[in-house]
Amino acid sequence: MINQNATYMEESAQSAVDNFGLGFNLGNTLDANGCGTGKPVATYETFWGQPETTQDMMTFLMQNGFNAVRIPVTWYEHMDAEGNVDEAWMMRVKAIVEYAMNAGLYAIVNVHHDTAAGSGAWIKADTDVYAATKEKFKKLWTQIANALADYDQHLLFEGYNEMLDGNNSWDEPQKASGYEALNNYAQDFVDAVRATGGNNATRNLIVNTYAAAKGENVLNNFMLPTDAVNNHLIVQVHSYDPWNFFNTKTTWDSECHNTLTEIFSALSKKFTTIPYIIGEYGTHGESDISVSKSSPAEKIKLAADQAADMVKLAKDHHSATFYWMSIFDGSDRIQPQWSLPTVVEAMQEAYNN
Repeated sequence: MINQNATYMEESAQSAVDNFGLGFNLGNTLDANGCGTGKPVATYETFWGQPETTQDMMTFLMQNGFNAVRIPVTWYEHMDAEGNVDEAWMMRVKAIVEYAMNAGLYAIVNVHHDTAAGSGAWIKADTDVYAATKEKFKKLWTQIANALADYDQHLLFEGYNEMLDGNNSWDEPQKASGYEALNNYAQDFVDAVRATGGNNATRNLIVNTYAAAKGENVLNNFMLPTDAVNNHLIVQVHSYDPWNFFNTKTTWDSECHNTLTEIFSALSKKFTTIPYIIGEYGTHGESDISVSKSSPAEKIKLAADQAADMVKLAKDHHSATFYWMSIFDGSDRIQPQWSLPTVVEAMQEAYNN
């Protein structure tokens, strides 16, 4: 195991975001869940159809124009009744972080499907749930932060993914108190990580809005955590916008472009003193239909144009983007080779020009 502690250099949140460049989500991998407890680690990692992650995959990303990878991780099937994380699972998370570090990538580790609408979700934007789970949540982050403490500034932590209320409301919580619960979790995340000290005292941390959404009420009710250090927090939202365009559009038109410009305008007006990122984007819409290598050529072109527009707008606004899966998916990760090379080329051209 490489000890990154000797090379740690404090980096501001904005500097990190500027350096992310193009980002990719290692989705349906360590975030896969639903097969129960007590299985071999590889059973979880491959449960949703992805291969086991390798060093070659991370090296491929870095050598082909990407500078950052988001590593979604679901934890609930790997914790005992006292909230202790299984050692074998934590070691696998560390191994994949190590692959990213060896490749020279920035890496984001999060708490993923422990939130949202799945049957295992135990972190909710609900004051009663928060009261019952806050100590478990803080204990989880204390363990993660301690286990990964030696890695340098290229590793970031993201407190939670798409946190929903008890009714699994996506746009905004049904009760205003849902925002209070989310903001409390965000503060607990920051406090727990900072308390572990060492590199984590100034490591850049990411907090998400409610459901990682970006509506007016969601943005107005989001409260940035208080941090012991300045300039080390990043806000994250997700954007599969315009929603359901992949099912309803044949070309990326001015209506689509204007939707994205309005999103970035709203985010930049809200977050004037802190950087923000688009931690997930892509073509997913109703019935979870999304682009793939078997999509018609016009649909792949549609995906490429969306990605290029998103990347350019993000760069113009000093933000960064992380594509959700489709460009590097399934057996193509083993090769490794792009699943959607023309989409990647459009992203690279938009970022580099």
